[in-house]
Amino acid sequence: MHKYEVGHLSSQQKMSLLTYYYKWSLNYLRESKGRRIWDAGAGIGIASKILEQHSDYILATDIGLENINSLKKEFASCPKIEIRECDLLNTGWEELPRGIDTIVHLDVLEHIKEDAKVLKLFYDCLAVNGRLLVKVPAHPSLYCAIDRTSGHSRRYTREELKEKLVNAGFLVSRITYMNMMGAIIYFVKGKILGHDQEFANTISKNSLLFMNKIIPVYQWIEQFLPRCFGLSVIAVAVKEGS
Repeated sequence: MHKYEVGHLSSQQKMSLLTYYYKWSLNYLRESKGRRIWDAGAGIGIASKILEQHSDYILATDIGLENINSLKKEFASCPKIEIRECDLLNTGWEELPRGIDTIVHLDVLEHIKEDAKVLKLFYDCLAVNGRLLVKVPAHPSLYCAIDRTSGHSRRYTREELKEKLVNAGFLVSRITYMNMMGAIIYFVKGKILGHDQEFANTISKNSLLFMNKIIPVYQWIEQFLPRCFGLSVIAVAVKEGS
């Protein structure tokens, strides 16, 4: 396995400790979440596991043998979850299952150079009135060695992500910066201390477990704060009917 894949899998396994962080992200869908979901770039299946109890069908896709084997092992006893290898730049909407009404794409788009092509694929394969939840790293000014090690092609502004979604055909129903505290920690680790590992690997297991406990409280507090920055940009986009 490639050195990057080893590090990325390790990072995802550590991030799986932050269950409340994933629930925070998925909560942006709220009641608009559908029952036939595509987890596009599922990693080790953290989001799929959370979504499973509220769905009829989940297509969990990723690239790379190790990722696919990890997903198959994780969901071996879950008949409603289909695992496929999928290169988003070389897949057409006609190759995907019909009736997908929700796409979840968390922290993947920044790895893809032709991001506009991927957003158009999502638009084409969604059912009418379907939703896309997309989360990406925020602020190009935060780009550093951590991003390069993580395989990020870019970080986004809120305006840039919104423009790309609109150009793909979507109506953006909600878009905001998320996780202000995380942005501050990232700035210190990446810009001041010069870390060059994936972000999760700069944080100890005990620290992640502690963070997971306080995330629900912090999530509640942040909703009352003016979010002019954050570690991520998160958006909900709709494919409107004619």
